[in-house]
Amino acid sequence: PHYAVATQPVSIPLAAIYTGVFMAFVSNIRYQLLQGIVEPYMIDGTFVKLEALCNRRKNSPDTIPKSIEYLRHLKKLVIIIVRYGNGLLGSWIAIGGMKACGLQ
Repeated sequence: PHYAVATQPVSIPLAAIYTGVFMAFVSNIRYQLLQGIVEPYMIDGTFVKLEALCNRRKNSPDTIPKSIEYLRHLKKLVIIIVRYGNGLLGSWIAIGGMKACGLQ
């Protein structure tokens, strides 16, 4: 029987160094931007304004309007989607970089 390897051998130390550098710089920068700018200013800022618009209606002080409850759930969903997208972006960049460096 003849068997041909379908993949090329990869240097484990170089792949480890690439992964370490990637995690130290690219991933850190992405998460710093996400949690330092996108979430507090863009997402939270938008939902604070929307919540203020919903609070303009006359309501009893003891009850939270349904619209605000829906907004809070929507905000959580938006944050989950943005964080998931950030993870996918990171994977895409990492794999693209490994391919460009010949490590995958």
